[in-house]
Amino acid sequence: MHQKIKSKFFRLVVISGLALFFFAPAAFAATQKIIFDQRELTNSDSASAWQIFNNTDESLYLRDGGLLLHSDGDAYLVYTGQFNYQQYDRMKLTIAVNQPVRLTVIPDVSTTGFNTYELRRYIQPASQPTTVDLSLRLPFFKNSISDLGINFFSEQPAEIIISQIILEKSGPAELFAVAVKDYLRVFEYSPFTVNVFAAPRIFGHPAAAYVMPIIIVLILLMVFSKRWRRLAMVLILVIWIITDARMTYEFFSYHLADYRSYVAPVVAEKRLRTYGDFYQFADWTTAHMQPGAMINFYKSGSAHFPRLLQYLTYPLVINDEGTEAKTYLVYNRKDIVYDESSRLLYLNGVAITGAGQVTDRYNTYSFIFQEE
Repeated sequence: MHQKIKSKFFRLVVISGLALFFFAPAAFAATQKIIFDQRELTNSDSASAWQIFNNTDESLYLRDGGLLLHSDGDAYLVYTGQFNYQQYDRMKLTIAVNQPVRLTVIPDVSTTGFNTYELRRYIQPASQPTTVDLSLRLPFFKNSISDLGINFFSEQPAEIIISQIILEKSGPAELFAVAVKDYLRVFEYSPFTVNVFAAPRIFGHPAAAYVMPIIIVLILLMVFSKRWRRLAMVLILVIWIITDARMTYEFFSYHLADYRSYVAPVVAEKRLRTYGDFYQFADWTTAHMQPGAMINFYKSGSAHFPRLLQYLTYPLVINDEGTEAKTYLVYNRKDIVYDESSRLLYLNGVAITGAGQVTDRYNTYSFIFQEE
């Protein structure tokens, strides 16, 4: 009888503990702070906490559903309030866009400017606003940050309606869910790695820091404990299978991303990883140039583009940002402008060519200029 009472008491304690772990966040409301919405920004103190940088228009406009930001394509919305992840470890942004936008949250943007894939999301135009949920449980937020930047990057100028931005403090169950999501999150493709997968991370740290102690304990049990040997072997096998499955999933996710962005779309919409539409631009260049012509090439993007363009457009001769040739090829350079009145090409307001004209355009910032 005494043993049964102890057994029931033990089950009661376990059930109560689990209930407390999973339902405490609901019973005790998480700390929450609204840092951006229409009502908050009518307060002068709240309004002064936000600034717009790297954008022609530094104002926000009242619209149905939020406040409108006219982005040139690389705008920064900066919050000057200070906090750390002991206070708030989660951010929710509700926004709507009319162009595909890469949203990046950058702690200490005005100083060190930490930039990590965990704080990056890709937003597509939609009929309804999108809510972006970001975990701030990262080393950058361990100590209070000086400011927080939100970068909105798009290939074309974009209209961004921001409905609300909230900081929250997560409960234990929510943090466990974040840890699982962190482990499953695929590291973005990086041109600086070759045949290497970045290790999965949890809360901004390598997942091995959390898993290896468990594996070491299981190995010790397998070697020294007859009672727990079989269970330890099974658990090690389970961890191995999960790790292998996650790496395989990451491997195929890169292939799927390439298929969706480069193989499946029509030619005009193809984009290849960090190269964007450069391969289409190279094909366009070949079609609009005489074979063997020398070209002064002014580009934006990878430093490898001149060499790659030379390979893709041979026998054209590519002169990287030179002035020897009469033909100028410009690729995605907002700082290079053709003035119709003077018929000159200007770089940051300074003429770099003699009189001539734009003979063909690939897009607004990419074209061929022929000097007389």
